[in-house]
Parts: sequence; C-alpha cells; structure tokens
Amino acid sequence: MRTLILLVAAAVSLAVGVSASAKPGRPGFPLGVAAGEVTPASARLWARAPKAGQVMLEVLPPSAGTRANPIRAYALRAEAAGDLTVQRTVLGLRPATRYRYRFHQGRVTSPTGTFTTAPRAGAGVGVRFAITGDADATPGPNGRPGFNGFETYAAMTRERNDFNVNFGDTIYSDSELAGAAVARTVTEKWAKYRLGLGLAPLRQLRATAGLYSGWDDHEFVNDFSGEEHGAAIYRDGVRAFLDYTPATYTPTRGLYRTFRWGRHLQLFFLDARSFRSAKATAACGGASRLPRRRRFARRSPRSRPGSRSRCLRHASTRSPRPSGHSSGAISSTASAPRSARRRRPSRSSSTPSR
Repeated sequence: MRTLILLVAAAVSLAVGVSASAKPGRPGFPLGVAAGEVTPASARLWARAPKAGQVMLEVLPPSAGTRANPIRAYALRAEAAGDLTVQRTVLGLRPATRYRYRFHQGRVTSPTGTFTTAPRAGAGVGVRFAITGDADATPGPNGRPGFNGFETYAAMTRERNDFNVNFGDTIYSDSELAGAAVARTVTEKWAKYRLGLGLAPLRQLRATAGLYSGWDDHEFVNDFSGEEHGAAIYRDGVRAFLDYTPATYTPTRGLYRTFRWGRHLQLFFLDARSFRSAKATAACGGASRLPRRRRFARRSPRSRPGSRSRCLRHASTRSPRPSGHSSGAISSTASAPRSARRRRPSRSSSTPSR
C-alpha cells in the first residue's frame, strides 16, 4: 500500500436549511459559483448575488427530485457587508457522489455547479487532482489582463479532475504591473477578487469541481508578516479572502486543515502567513545581523512569551527574489496498488497563471 501525503503552503459558520425549491429563472450571478472544503459527507458552496436580499441555494443529488433523492434547498442572505457573497456548508452528503447545485434570487438563476464528494477513508481508489498558484488579473494599459488569460485554469478544467488546489497568491494586492495601485482595504481587495472572476477560466474551474484554496503573501502584501506589516492589513486580507473563497478559518488555527481522499491520499494545508515571524533582517534590526535561533511569531498559538532571538554579526546570504514569479499547474494521481488502479496516468500543465 502506498500513501501520498501532500503538503500545501497555503478559511465559517453553519446555517439552517429549509425544504423548498425554486424554479430556474433567467441567467444571472455573473461571477459564477464555487464548491470548497469537500469531504465524504459535506461541501461548502459559494456565490455572489446580483443584489442584496434573500438567496436560495439548491443542491441536487443524482436522480434529483425523487423520494429517495430530494432536492435540498437553503435560504441565505446577501448583504453589502460581505460584498453580496453567500456561502453555506451542506452536510449529510454521500461519499464519492457527484452533486449539482445552483443559486436563485427572485427570477435570476446562477450557472449550475458540480462537485464530487471524497470517497470513504478506507476506499482503495485512484484520485486525480491538479495544483496551481500565483494568479494576477490586474489589467495593463490596454485594459486587458497584464499577464495572461488564466490559461492554466482552463487546462485544469479540461482534465476533469476529482478536485483542484489553488494554494496561494490567488490575487495580487500589489501587482508588479507598472502603475497598478496597491489594494490594502477590504473594498480594494474585493475588487481584486472580482477581477479574477471576471475571467471565464477561473469561473469554470470553480464551477466544475471542488477547489481547495489557501493564501500566501499577496492576498495581504508582498512578503507579509504580522510583525512587519501590522494587524489591519492582515484582518482586511482575511476578511476579503473568506468573502470570496469557500474555505474554513479560525483565529487559533488560521488556514491549517486536512482532508482525506480514500485510502491513499491525505491533504495537509499549511498557513505560511497567519503566524509568521518577521524576516531575519527585520527581527534583528536590519543590517547584516542574523538570528542564531528562529524567533517564534508573537501570534503563534505555540509561541512562548518572552522568547528572544540572539543575533550574530555576519553577512546575509539571502538570494534576491526573482522579479516575476509564476507557477503552472501540477497534475498528480494518488494511486492504489497496481491491481486496484482505475485511472490513466496524470499529465502536467505548463501554462503559467500569471
């Protein structure tokens, strides 16, 4: 038996459902729909409504509408305080099952999204997924996206994966495009998320499979740490991310979480920003002083009050950061033993997201 363990450096409340359903109306919800945090029995579903007010969510199992497979409906509410976004964690789902879902507001209906729940923990099945990160939709002088059209997301959608991972820099609050303004407030960061969702490949990726998401520095600001940049930009970055991302977050754990996909795959998502200490040069007063021991971040749940760093005088060996960094998608398959394999080998997509 082989087990693939994936470490991803990378987010919530439950509502009460009602048993009603709405008839499909005219197309709406221009930023699409999304499913995240998928487990064998649950998923968190997301949309942005056309306006403030009540929104109905429908979840459709296979053969929906029969006595054995009723359509589930939940009442949500879109408010300006959340930039009209709505989310709901749906419980009581069946493992390894493909579900459809859609949102309604009045006579307006969202695109229909799909996701597949994870298999049971002991199921010896193959699992197919892809990973990407670093996507900047900031427009250039001509009004078009300054880097590309998110072709990596389109390639991931074509692979028809069981799920996908977008593990950080899902927006660029501080784009490297010349003249781009830095998004520091919640409102400015909301606008960045809307820019990305204005591109069809990202909407399609989110609508066609479960997507596990995380953050890195650019959801906040370049090379972010709380000690160096303060609590306000962290707070606003967290709020905007959670408004636009179906993910689970707590102040004590940040985005640290784990998900099981059958017998051979466990996902561990890391949070490299919530409890991050200052860079060595900042922690030691700049210049060429480096810490003898890595200092714990003050906000880390395991940090010890009064811990101090001792610095030595010698030149920093830190390499300069490349001016333009981007990543394509990495596709992978967690395989069962040869006799139990059911899927073809994975491929890699190389088109960068930015």
